[in-house]
Amino acid sequence: MVPIVGQGTASDPKRPKHAPWPASQDANGIVAFYNEPSDDGRFALVELVAYNRSALLPILKDTTITVFEKGRVSKTTIETALKPYRKDFNLDTFGMVMP
Repeated sequence: MVPIVGQGTASDPKRPKHAPWPASQDANGIVAFYNEPSDDGRFALVELVAYNRSALLPILKDTTITVFEKGRVSKTTIETALKPYRKDFNLDTFGMVMP
C-alpha cells in the first residue's frame, strides 16, 4: 500500500510511489510494476518486480509504507491487511507473471 504520486502530466504521470518513471532500462533496477487503486483512489496496491533483490532494498526500508514480500508472508496475512483498502482484493488474481 503506497500513496499515489505525480502531477498527472505527461512528464510526471500519477503513479504509485516507488514506481519508476520514466520506465527503467536498467536490468538491476525495478523492471516492472503492477498496481490497482484503493477503493478511495488515494493509494495503490502495488507489485514491484526486480531481477535483483538489491533494487528493492530502498522500498523494503521505507517505513512510511506497508510492504509484504510474496512467498515470505502468508496469503491470508496479505489479504487481511489489504482488504480494508480494496474490499475485493484477491492475491490469486493480483500481480504480474514474469518469464
